Amino acid sequence: MQKKQIVSEKITTAVNTLRVCRSITQVNDFPLSQLSHNRGVNTPDRALHQTVKIVGAGCGDIDLLTIKAAQAIMDADEVVYDNLVSEDILSLASDSCGLHYMGKRCNQKSSSQSAINNKLYQLAMTGANVVRLKGGDPNVFGRGSEEALFLAKHGVKSEFIAGVTAALGCAASAGVPLTHREVARSVTFVTGRTCDDSAQHWQRLLAAQSTLVFYMGKERAADISTSLLKAGAESSTPVAFISEGARATQSTIYGEIECMASLAANITAQGPTLIVIGDVVNIAQEIAHSLAQTLALEPRREFPFTNDNSVIQHLTDHAECVYG
Repeated sequence: MQKKQIVSEKITTAVNTLRVCRSITQVNDFPLSQLSHNRGVNTPDRALHQTVKIVGAGCGDIDLLTIKAAQAIMDADEVVYDNLVSEDILSLASDSCGLHYMGKRCNQKSSSQSAINNKLYQLAMTGANVVRLKGGDPNVFGRGSEEALFLAKHGVKSEFIAGVTAALGCAASAGVPLTHREVARSVTFVTGRTCDDSAQHWQRLLAAQSTLVFYMGKERAADISTSLLKAGAESSTPVAFISEGARATQSTIYGEIECMASLAANITAQGPTLIVIGDVVNIAQEIAHSLAQTLALEPRREFPFTNDNSVIQHLTDHAECVYG
């Protein structure tokens, strides 16, 4: 009980701190774009000393946003964000903050990487507190390092703030473990959009005997399936397609490697889809099946509504014994 109380107090303190910081930002009438980190007025010769924060917004649910990322957004004068950042997360920015959509979406007209790089540089040169906000983690298929290199070559410092990448957040939300003792001892993240088609590439992936997680792989599901089978993968290897993970609209489809093309064709969600391949997928289904069986065997216990303090205390004590 004491541990739970400590954790609860820490969370409450963190949330209250964020709320206070946001309220201070909103009531400040002085334009934040004219302030530097030490609250002095920016001048052109100080612009080079600004740091662009390249921030991971996590995947889906705003609850997966880190406190450090939330603080960076609330402190920002300018936010350059991509396609996967939700409105809830953007709402953390102050009213005076400039919001610049520079999204990239597969097979759709979108901002080029050079345009994004130039935008970040131009904003940094104004002396503004600039945040580059990306879905997931900026350095897991997020091109965060490319943007940092561009800024560095132009004399602008950058700082990475980690985010919960899709492989972690979406898999957890779907109940799929990425490792499991004696089943999978490692995980390999692969981009499905620009996969290496050489036989050696696919053989190396299988040789690791790890869970494979494909980002942006729905459009190439058939190619991935064919390549893995040619490299020696078992046709019955379990697969999970997690669409719009860690969101209210999340959906998960299960199948096997040999059926990946048809599984992908049945996905109607427009948002990003993550593909998890490996025996850990069976663990997720086993957990769900075991729970369903256990609940079905347990006798149904009904508790009447009561105002009797002794009964309430008894139930509270029982809960503490079970949950700690």
